[in-house]
Amino acid sequence: MPKRNTTTSGSVGFIGAALATWRVAHLVYAEDGPGDLVIRLRRRAGNSLAGQLMDSFYSASLVAALPAALLLGENRRRRLLYWPALSAAAILLERGVSALDPGLEPDLQLLPTLGAEDLPLFYEDIREEVE
Repeated sequence: MPKRNTTTSGSVGFIGAALATWRVAHLVYAEDGPGDLVIRLRRRAGNSLAGQLMDSFYSASLVAALPAALLLGENRRRRLLYWPALSAAAILLERGVSALDPGLEPDLQLLPTLGAEDLPLFYEDIREEVE
């Protein structure tokens, strides 16, 4: 039987788990779900702890990362390390997606949208005034 490359399979497993964590967290936080299932669950949860967890992408990613970390980690130490790492990976993915289209998730924008009047001045712009 060929020897398994645990480094490669571990990396692929982590990437897959991070993508799954992002997908579930995004579904819970920002989508209505199939047949409006998620929105009905969100309404039913109201202001309870479950409802508050659904209203924040960061919280939703922590909840979504827990089962992935439990499945991915071989021991308790690894599971405890994977849990916040998967959540962080999902948050980075969400921020990247939000940066591509700032209208998607305004509360997770990396950078504010700048107009022409907000752009910084460069030396070339004020050279005539200086000389």
